[in-house]
Amino acid sequence: MDNTLAEAAGRVTVVLFKSSSEPLEDDLYFQEGRKRGYDVRFVPVLSFRTGRDGKEKLREALQEAERFSGLVVTSQQAVHAVDVCGVTPDELRAWVEEKKLFCVGPQTADKLSVTFRSAGYERLPAISTAENGQQLAAVIAREMEALGHDRPPLLYLCGNIRRSELPTALKGAGIAFDELEVYETVTSPSLPPDLAFSGKPRGAQQQQRVGWMCFFSPSGVKAIHEELNKRGAEEEEEEENGGDGAPRMAAIGPTTAKALTDTFGAPPSATASSPCALGLFDAIEQCASSSMPPRELAAAEEVDVEPPDGLLSIGALVDDQSVAIVAQPLLAGHLGSHEHEVAHERFLVLLHVSNSCT
Repeated sequence: MDNTLAEAAGRVTVVLFKSSSEPLEDDLYFQEGRKRGYDVRFVPVLSFRTGRDGKEKLREALQEAERFSGLVVTSQQAVHAVDVCGVTPDELRAWVEEKKLFCVGPQTADKLSVTFRSAGYERLPAISTAENGQQLAAVIAREMEALGHDRPPLLYLCGNIRRSELPTALKGAGIAFDELEVYETVTSPSLPPDLAFSGKPRGAQQQQRVGWMCFFSPSGVKAIHEELNKRGAEEEEEEENGGDGAPRMAAIGPTTAKALTDTFGAPPSATASSPCALGLFDAIEQCASSSMPPRELAAAEEVDVEPPDGLLSIGALVDDQSVAIVAQPLLAGHLGSHEHEVAHERFLVLLHVSNSCT
């Protein structure tokens, strides 16, 4: 084991189901996790595409700023679409100087600010933010009221998969908006080969146990669940997970937490109070310092109860090349409690982590 692996061996590993920033050292999640002593690993689950049609429509809309009273951006992927659509710095001027700007999450707002700064605007506009779509709708309603009833619609940028809370709330408040789909969310092309079956964990003598697996969107939860079910249908494994103590699940916010609960049949152990690196690791440390181990496997072989659909007990091991996700019989129907007894067939999955701590 080299020095980097030896150093990481003493840490709790946190697996983030997302892509990292480039370079890795600039990623805020990597920085925050390392600062707190965690071994941070990234597993990209989703990828995003901005097609030619979406670019053209977005460029045309941004060139006609007079048609709109403001811009609503709910994700960093939508900001990326602005970056690549071909709009010129001069065509962005009206948005910077005259329009209302709204973002979900501070990181989306920061990325939009970088876009304006890259266009040559040193005096950046004020960007109103909220932690989720429902809260942002309330912010928008307050600020738009000052513009009167004859205001133009907002330009609302979204992807092909989006939650309904924000547009529903805006309609309920009588706020007009033009919705423009500017990117497509798809499963990462590298995910299927990354989820490769193995009869036993690779490099077992060098592995350390994963403490947390963190999800960042309902789409990511769905993608992981579908791949696990696909692999489970293809092959069964009879391996033990090699130790006690499975990793806990964490969610970046309440929407993702609900998706985990609905999909896996149990809520995450931690949910970030704010959708950012600080909020996520605060939630993890608060849970780690105040709760019991996520589950116990004692007497699991004696349980003979059919589990709810999709309910898994997930254990994990990590070495320098991969994260081994192990699903075994589950005693606790609620991760972190011991109230319900269920059982589930075993299988083993390896996730090869390309962005490990190096």
